Amino acid sequence: MSDKVSPRAELLDKVRGLITGDRNASYGPPNADFDRTAGCLNALGFRLAGKPLKGHHIAIIIAAVKLSRLMWSPEKEDNWVDLAGYAACGHECVILEGGAGTEEVVTTHGVWPDNVKHTHEERKIA
Repeated sequence: MSDKVSPRAELLDKVRGLITGDRNASYGPPNADFDRTAGCLNALGFRLAGKPLKGHHIAIIIAAVKLSRLMWSPEKEDNWVDLAGYAACGHECVILEGGAGTEEVVTTHGVWPDNVKHTHEERKIA
């Protein structure tokens, strides 16, 4: 067997260093940073299905920016690292928020139809 580390493991090691290191000292814990950002956007009138944004929504929004950048230049490792980092931080936000619960999901075409249930525990068509 080889002792060589896989590219995915190397990337996740980079992510771990970034999301648990100096950025907390610079910006505060991710949940606090994302909650502040959600507060700013809420103050400007932004809503998700009529409800105020939460910290985990900010992680999703930033992840969407990273996905867009990856579509343009998939070879740029920094975007893969950031995407994984925002996913981990968003997950932590949901846990600290007490779970996302049931919420309407906004798609590119508007709100999901009423016959689609979406929770953080299950997805099924009613």
